[in-house]
Amino acid sequence: MDLVKLLTVAGIALAVALAACGGDGGSYVRENERILKSLPVFPGAELVEMSSSPYYEEGDPVPRGYSTSATYRVSADVEREDIVEYYVEELQTWEDCVEEVQVPITQAPLPAGVTPAPMRPGQTSTKQVTVLMAGFMQDRASISVDTRNIYVAGRNTFGVTVDHDAVINRCTGERLR
Repeated sequence: MDLVKLLTVAGIALAVALAACGGDGGSYVRENERILKSLPVFPGAELVEMSSSPYYEEGDPVPRGYSTSATYRVSADVEREDIVEYYVEELQTWEDCVEEVQVPITQAPLPAGVTPAPMRPGQTSTKQVTVLMAGFMQDRASISVDTRNIYVAGRNTFGVTVDHDAVINRCTGERLR
């Protein structure tokens, strides 16, 4: 097979693979956003940002899917348990799993004028914190609630991530596709 034919076949194969996953993620991401926007929002939480990113199988250059995340800011008195309990209560029709996970938190240098004790402007610290993670499954749709940034001084944020066609069931570890 000459080089032109090989490149043509490779290009067609790539186009077919991208189309199967929604091309640039457009239709895949739109479905994630539809689910995310239909979810209840923790009382008093303010949407900070929404973003989507592809994920890949090891060694595969074509995205296997996309996750869409919303970051919410809450008041400093909100506890991680409050957020997780809220979503477990609100998403009763979804299979749920809640776990405590030890994760490292690196607090980047804070700008001048934002100095929570014991941090000083320009100082960076890393510590292990116990984070409550909540996972929810319904058919192949997956929701994750991540509270790790509740404890990062000055942030008081948590994340909700959606994948409408998950590869793995977050609660059982079962491969779905």
